[in-house]
Amino acid sequence: MSGRVSSSAFAARNSPWGAVTRAAGLPGLQRRCFSSSPSHQAVHVVSFSETSSRELDDVLSTIRQKIILPSYLRMEQRNKLYDHKYEKKLQADPVTMEIDENVLKFYYTNIYELPNTREVVFQAIDKMKTTEDWENLPRLLEGVCVHAGRKLRFYDYPKMVRKAGMHGCIGIIFACVRQAKRTGFKLSSSETVNELLVWVQKGAVESGWDQTATESALAWTDRVIETLEDEKHQPKRRRGEKDLKAYPLFRDPQVLAARLHLAAALAAKHHGGEDVGGRVAKYAKELVSLWPEGNGLMELHSPEAYEERKELRYLQNPNEFLWYAAPILSGLKTAAQVVEPVLAEQLRQRSTPLEKEVEAAWADEKRIPAGRGEDMYIKLFGARDA
Repeated sequence: MSGRVSSSAFAARNSPWGAVTRAAGLPGLQRRCFSSSPSHQAVHVVSFSETSSRELDDVLSTIRQKIILPSYLRMEQRNKLYDHKYEKKLQADPVTMEIDENVLKFYYTNIYELPNTREVVFQAIDKMKTTEDWENLPRLLEGVCVHAGRKLRFYDYPKMVRKAGMHGCIGIIFACVRQAKRTGFKLSSSETVNELLVWVQKGAVESGWDQTATESALAWTDRVIETLEDEKHQPKRRRGEKDLKAYPLFRDPQVLAARLHLAAALAAKHHGGEDVGGRVAKYAKELVSLWPEGNGLMELHSPEAYEERKELRYLQNPNEFLWYAAPILSGLKTAAQVVEPVLAEQLRQRSTPLEKEVEAAWADEKRIPAGRGEDMYIKLFGARDA
């Protein structure tokens, strides 16, 4: 399709996400001139880079032609495109837009024949295989969700994280978060945040706890927690909607446990079990001050928060519970080996009920067939007898 501009052209280097964005290779958004009347000024128009497959190119082209480009027209012009009474007039005199000295023509479109936003977005995502393919994601979200104003569901974002992680492209998700105003990708739900944090930890686990990889994962986790305090990532609730969670995300023990896990692993595996700099103790004290003694993961918030259609319902699936809970359990146990005895006992008072929940999830018949939760557990604790 067309070339790219370096991500550093628009990445703020003093931002905590600057290095992540550059490491992820976030492509810049191209600038195009367009006009459908002499009064239009030059603006940038979302465009996609060529991908690894014709099928993906075709889907992205459809999204651009049917959803994104019309959003750059004036409201008056857009309304005419979807109004049947202008069909014949537009056939003779279409609305035009000029991009790169090419004139695009827009004719009447039956609004009921427009692609379903969520379906077509995930058609594109499902066809993304390479890093270069995934580099189109920020532009896809900008065009569809920001410029065209189409809405995705809150549970679509953890799904994107999962699919990106499966293709080794978590860095692209960080790039989307870094450009939240541009992409609309916000860390505003528990599932999205914790899905991202488990994938970050998974990278360290699968490296065999390589020191550089683990330090990098810890740095990324710190950035996530810092970002959660940013106002633009705060959850937006409907009027009268009650927040059923006991903590904001940046104070949620489930979130903070990721940082403890990685810091404890560094101490245990690379510093001879010594808490160099006191980071493990600091994170452990913070965690136990927030996590009630004797409570498991499913008891951190009100029972209603875990019900169907509520924000934490994703933890009800036993396979998914293992995926999220196994790293937390590993972190609590590892940290208890590093910190002083009193604090270690406080960590065990949290890990014991959590371990019971993990055992119950493992034994749950609904967990069969096994999934990624079992895989994560085995990576952390080893295989179990059938």
